Amino acid sequence: MLPCSWKESFGIECPTCGAQRSIEFLLKGDVLSSMIAFPALFPLLLTVVIATIHLFRPQRIQAKWIAMSFSFSAVLMFVNWMIKLNL
Repeated sequence: MLPCSWKESFGIECPTCGAQRSIEFLLKGDVLSSMIAFPALFPLLLTVVIATIHLFRPQRIQAKWIAMSFSFSAVLMFVNWMIKLNL
């Protein structure tokens, strides 16, 4: 896995630390470990799917869903990061 340059530079984990491990767990079929490693992975994947559909069939409602799912992902990343920093 690639080392986290943020962690190497500042000595603390970045907001996306755990994403690589989460993808690795998901590819191995371990969904629970994937969710524990990086809870925002599934909402981010949903955002990518909706954005891809929107590229081929743009509709106004899809743009709202993209914004909402990305916002939800960002909040999850931030909350997860705060929890990791306090532990």
